[in-house]
Amino acid sequence: LRHGGEPRLREQVLNAGMQPTPYGWRLTKIEDEKKIDAPVALSLAAFIAETAHIEDGAGPQILVF
Repeated sequence: LRHGGEPRLREQVLNAGMQPTPYGWRLTKIEDEKKIDAPVALSLAAFIAETAHIEDGAGPQILVF
């Protein structure tokens, strides 16, 4: 994922950590009081768009939710 350097988004990305689970990797908070909403939403959007692109072969996808 890339972004334009927006400071709040950068801070939230740096607050996120990766944790292995039996089902794959999970984004988690490094510290409980920190926010990671933006990187979680961006990861979900990228995954859904990529999955739709692979399954449909329809070219780049735009996700609105």
